[in-house]
Amino acid sequence: MIAPHTYPYILVPILLAILTFAFSLYWIWWTPFSLFFFVVTLFFLFFFRDPPRRIQKGIVSPADGTIMDIHVLTDPDIGPAHRVSLFMNLWNVHINRFPLGGTITAMQHSPGGHLPAFIQKSLHNEQLSYLLDTPQGKIKIIQIAGTFARRIVPYVTVGQQVQKGEKIGIVRFGSRVDLYLPKHISLHVSRGKRYRAGETLQFT
Repeated sequence: MIAPHTYPYILVPILLAILTFAFSLYWIWWTPFSLFFFVVTLFFLFFFRDPPRRIQKGIVSPADGTIMDIHVLTDPDIGPAHRVSLFMNLWNVHINRFPLGGTITAMQHSPGGHLPAFIQKSLHNEQLSYLLDTPQGKIKIIQIAGTFARRIVPYVTVGQQVQKGEKIGIVRFGSRVDLYLPKHISLHVSRGKRYRAGETLQFT
């Protein structure tokens, strides 16, 4: 399956590949262009893939990626909280999922820069945050754009009831997702560990 709202990225290089291939039948010097657009098409098909996921028990990962930071802080919406940051590289699936079911009470888009998502200053990048009321208390998910991620596309709206594992939206190209959880939830995760969206994060 291909992620919603990404078809133009795939259709344009496909059409260009077909067009330049037709030209190459008459003028061979068009062949490298045809090959280039064919490779671009394959890349976008891979990058925008939307594979099915079997959602596991407990609180699940909101993203495919590597845990780059675990931090305790006080969030203005949640209070004392754990912040778990996951970095998604170009090869990860970039569709994010809700770690718990609940009600979306707020969404906020914040403009910003496009620094590499794996550095601390990326907290000032363009981002989209979601605040949820869940059986475990309030949680927050923040999708953060990276150097190449210039567009965050949500699939949900404020007031919507969502299920655990339901799709949040997509961040196009390399990026980051921060998950804020109430401090009373004990963490059993470590930096450098890789997860896939929908896999149990090992909270108790």
